[in-house]
Amino acid sequence: MIKTIIFDAGDVLLDTGKKGTVDEISELLETDIKRTRIEYEKIKEKLQRGEISEDELWRILSKRMKVKLPKKYKGYLEKKFSRRIKKKEDVYSIAKRLKEDGYKIAVFSNTFKFHAKVHKKKKHYKIFSPVILSCEVKMRKPETRIYRYVLKGLGVKGEECVFIDNEKNFLLPAKKLGFKTILFKSAEQLKRELNKLV
Repeated sequence: MIKTIIFDAGDVLLDTGKKGTVDEISELLETDIKRTRIEYEKIKEKLQRGEISEDELWRILSKRMKVKLPKKYKGYLEKKFSRRIKKKEDVYSIAKRLKEDGYKIAVFSNTFKFHAKVHKKKKHYKIFSPVILSCEVKMRKPETRIYRYVLKGLGVKGEECVFIDNEKNFLLPAKKLGFKTILFKSAEQLKRELNKLV
């Protein structure tokens, strides 16, 4: 019996916009986007585990790419993210309805400290409990241990959960632990998939 529905945040509950963090870094540093992406990917996992701050990210990247940091770098990514992030109201309405129907609804997301700060300010997590963020628990998807941590925190078995994510490789460890999974594509598709499971 399904008791809990777990949502990823970025690009499931929230529209992150056409431009992303790499675009924003590249624009401010005036660096080639391909090179910026390569350097960013090297430290992305540390960001997601909460091991480095936004300031540290800027210092590392400017040093590696041998460019001077502009004065306005402090808080730049947080501000940019705050402007572009939007709730997907159609997905939130599905989550609210599930909660009204008696299901526990949770968030399980890979994110950065400065993104999490924006989400909390905008109350994106308000209707969800618990909220498990990689930058706070020092683990990230697709590490198996974080999925076990989620189950322990919820006090349920994998078979009692539905996990919704837009990244296929993040669903695989969940499946191995018995979760029912949905690869998110749209709100309408999510409704159809959920109707088969709950």
